[in-house]
Amino acid sequence: PLARWLAAPGAVTVVDFIYTRCQTVCLSLGSSFAQMQASLQHDRAAGPTGTDHAVPASAGRQVRLLSISFDGAYDTPAQLQAYGQKLQTDPAVWQLARVPDPVQSAALLRSLGVVVVPDGRGDYEHNAALLVVDGRGRLVRIFDQAEQQLALDYARDLAQRQTP
Repeated sequence: PLARWLAAPGAVTVVDFIYTRCQTVCLSLGSSFAQMQASLQHDRAAGPTGTDHAVPASAGRQVRLLSISFDGAYDTPAQLQAYGQKLQTDPAVWQLARVPDPVQSAALLRSLGVVVVPDGRGDYEHNAALLVVDGRGRLVRIFDQAEQQLALDYARDLAQRQTP
């Protein structure tokens, strides 16, 4: 399912990596994604040309959000569902996923340049990046979490350019 979500023709996905027990950077990432979700929901409700963006609202309809937990042992499907309910995720816009196999999770993190280091107290230190993935599942750009609007605008523009 993760590969299908990432590689969807015409779609652009903004990805972050989280773990649900995180009380620091993941809270900020969740807040950023909630704001982006609200903007994308507005795009979906707008007419075909939109009103608030330099690109048509239809491009925003092709942008999705994906939070991937790297703590597959703790973040069960039920845990992710509870986390999603707390953040009021809209599954049409924002999906939550996990990679339960630690070897596959480490390979995914490594392939995308995401650094996760156990802190020895049951938590993790990790970077707060927003990764933009095109409709072929390719990583095309990385933004700092503080650049959420820039990342969203870039994703909208990329979606518009991918749309036939």
